[in-house]
Amino acid sequence: MLRLIRSDWYRETRIRGLRGSFWQYALVLAGIAVLEIGLMRFGLSGGFGGAANIINMAEDMDVLLSPSEYLDTFLFGSYSIIAFATSFGIIDQVFVDLTDGFGKTLVSSTRGRLTYFAEKVLFAGTWSAAFTLLFGALSLGGFALFVMIPFGLTFSALDSIGGFILWNLLAWLASWVASVVPLAVALLTRNKLVAYGLIIGVLFGWIPLLLQGMAYSAGGILKVLQPIAPALLALSSWMPSTVLHTLTYGAGGLFAAAGMPGTDALPTWSWMLGTCLIWLILASGAWIAAGRKRGV
Repeated sequence: MLRLIRSDWYRETRIRGLRGSFWQYALVLAGIAVLEIGLMRFGLSGGFGGAANIINMAEDMDVLLSPSEYLDTFLFGSYSIIAFATSFGIIDQVFVDLTDGFGKTLVSSTRGRLTYFAEKVLFAGTWSAAFTLLFGALSLGGFALFVMIPFGLTFSALDSIGGFILWNLLAWLASWVASVVPLAVALLTRNKLVAYGLIIGVLFGWIPLLLQGMAYSAGGILKVLQPIAPALLALSSWMPSTVLHTLTYGAGGLFAAAGMPGTDALPTWSWMLGTCLIWLILASGAWIAAGRKRGV
């Protein structure tokens, strides 16, 4: 298993000609970090109407409240940059394995099909961790070095060490889940458009919105759904995209009650952790089950 993970990392980190997709995604994330820092410096240097305006805009975006709230603005926002990088990176690798015959060769040379499919899930975890750490370091470190220190800015609040670590762990888990969810669909359909569409649907939260719409319509045009309306609302709370959206509030609210349908006043962190683990198990099981039935 570890040999396969090392092999995948070797393929994805080939530096010559930037043929490894890791460097391609890393450059995009680095570019986003440079852009955000450059815009902040430009505003503080007199652009956008002067420093006062850019500071007010920053406060409106919550970027100066705490380190985790600064990160959530750029890592997640209305959609998750990290989850996009991890999901598309993993699904691209799977399609390469399917189209060039590498996966079939690997499956025939290992002790069983399960090894290959289980390894992909574990590799997705290391892949997600790498990008969560990389973009977090680039974004927060660059902001501190090139904006906060030169212009004398400070965060108005600091996260606790435990809360900040827990928030980052949940961010990693949520992006890992998002990268595993489309794997079974990709294998079964062999269609990039369908797989990419599922990724976009998950990351933009279309499924929870659909469930909520069905629940709220149960008293009107969809009366037949009225008996299960509370279940639909509860199910919408236990979705990976709902966790990704909740991460945008930073580490400050992790220990407060989640306060959503079906969470039964669970602490936010435990609900997020439970949701991630449930979907990681379900998505991994679907991927492995599909692999047992479908040729690579």
